[in-house]
Amino acid sequence: MTSPTRAGRLDPLRLLCISGPDGQAFLQAQLTQDLRLLTDGNCLRYAWTSAQGRVLANGSLSRWQDRYLLGVAADLVSSIAQRLQKFVLRSRVSIEESAPDLLERLLAGNELPAGPDWEGADIAGGVPMVSAATSDKYVPQMLNLDLIGAVSFTKGCYPGQEVIARTRHLGRVKRRLYRLRTPASMAVNSPVFGTDGEIGRVVNTARSASGGEALAVIQATAAALPMFADEQLAIGLERLALPYTMP
Repeated sequence: MTSPTRAGRLDPLRLLCISGPDGQAFLQAQLTQDLRLLTDGNCLRYAWTSAQGRVLANGSLSRWQDRYLLGVAADLVSSIAQRLQKFVLRSRVSIEESAPDLLERLLAGNELPAGPDWEGADIAGGVPMVSAATSDKYVPQMLNLDLIGAVSFTKGCYPGQEVIARTRHLGRVKRRLYRLRTPASMAVNSPVFGTDGEIGRVVNTARSASGGEALAVIQATAAALPMFADEQLAIGLERLALPYTMP
């Protein structure tokens, strides 16, 4: 029987299984990650972006037996599977949504590197995951995906690659992902306010012993100023450290 505690922690995550002789080549042409770096023993971060460079889905990428496994937010997995299918064309590739218990079974059998996919650990690590409410809103750099190794700038073409590369070469990202402590858990996609109005939006949330924590995309010029969870500026938000260096 699946542990209720563990199952609850897995609820926000599902897997897409990509198989077939052309699976690696297909994903290499779609994802921001370089699949040549992937082995059976490691787990990499990835994003799948639109032609405009916006992140449609992201998560962890693993290889298990003859399949590639993409961690995807549970409320996105069906739509992402359908959208990816449109790019298969003549490639010998199969795209399937995993059974809900596949991730649990793989982790229980130590056959799949778990990686930091749990909400609380991901927030502490500054690792975002877009969901239905935040899909197609941010380029990877706004989500700090370039800072956690989810974007290869040397692998070649994929959807949105030109936009993402141009953002990098311009050397200036006006919005970045920040970690915040909140008095209570905030809703995904809820606004973050500064003294002059809205300055960002929440991407992920989790409860903590002190109330809640969140990852939010914030205007870089406002990130060092006071931030609030409400338009009345009554509920203050505390900026917390990230385990990597911000540009």
